[in-house]
Amino acid sequence: MRTTPMPLLLHFAAAFSLTASPLAAQDVIISEFMADNVTELADVDGQFADWIEVENPGALPLNLENWSLTDDPLVPGKWRFPAVVLPGGGRLVVFASSKNRRDPTKQLHTNFALESNGGYLAIVRPDGSLRPSEWNPYPPQREDISFGVAQDVVSQPLLNTSVGGAFVPTSGQAPPQAWNQPGFIPDASWNPTSFPPGIGFDTTAPAPPPSNLARSGIAVQSTTQAAFNANLANDGLLNNFSHTATADAAPFWNVDLGSGAMVSSITVRNRGDNCCGSRLRDITIEVLDDALNPVFTSALLNPENTGFVYPAGPASLSVDHRRYDTRPPCARITESRPGSLRNSRPGRHQRAECPLHG
Repeated sequence: MRTTPMPLLLHFAAAFSLTASPLAAQDVIISEFMADNVTELADVDGQFADWIEVENPGALPLNLENWSLTDDPLVPGKWRFPAVVLPGGGRLVVFASSKNRRDPTKQLHTNFALESNGGYLAIVRPDGSLRPSEWNPYPPQREDISFGVAQDVVSQPLLNTSVGGAFVPTSGQAPPQAWNQPGFIPDASWNPTSFPPGIGFDTTAPAPPPSNLARSGIAVQSTTQAAFNANLANDGLLNNFSHTATADAAPFWNVDLGSGAMVSSITVRNRGDNCCGSRLRDITIEVLDDALNPVFTSALLNPENTGFVYPAGPASLSVDHRRYDTRPPCARITESRPGSLRNSRPGRHQRAECPLHG
């Protein structure tokens, strides 16, 4: 066995392939090999060298003379077999020990050893025209574990005469305790599946329509002006509005959804009585996790009320989280001052802040 250092990058970039050429009537293959033989199989000298097992998968005997084994794709005839006849279905172990022994009456040894970190291995026809078994390369090997390919595939259908059943729980309903026992008989709560049955899950059900999660959340704000409390911003009435104190230098409005939820978008709406449109400006919307750590922060929305002439301003400002990633964060919803919030996106907290304006 030879072990040589390998760059770590190969661990991520390597691609392993086995080339199995179409077998002729008289081909021999490598059925398995061991590149890190420590205690499994000793050679005639009592040493634990690497080994390669070759097999004649045909029914007739095959003379291996001038067939070759190689660990170098550029040297196909690196070690050649002597005149050894392998019977049909027979197997032969050749030690990859670098001892180079070719006496057909004794144990065979190649003139190379295998790399336990991975490498090249092939068996080649006498004329070099074909390599019935070839690893280019084989993957890193484990101590005392052989490596090879499956020789026979046996299929035994188990469910092709049965109709399956699918149980879809509702409201936390659990299936009967004996549902996975052989004698279980499903009742009408189980839906019959297609024939023959399969195992998997259904992805064709339509997604539920978005809903306004803010309506059921608990709203708070940094300060309150008069009776315009935070709950007026998420009560569903667009003519209502919340209001922070005039002197609040860092006003915010926050809604706690109570638990994680999918939030697809957040909309901050201005009050619906045609007053104070220019106040919906310089707002930042955040999505927070359960520990109130930001997992999303929007760009500054409507900076300096650009494009509007005082006292006009936008009717609403929105953030579509789906533009930013395909896996919406768990968050809460917080929002800025005058306005109401709608959202339908996975999250727990979202927050909007705006500076004090005179």
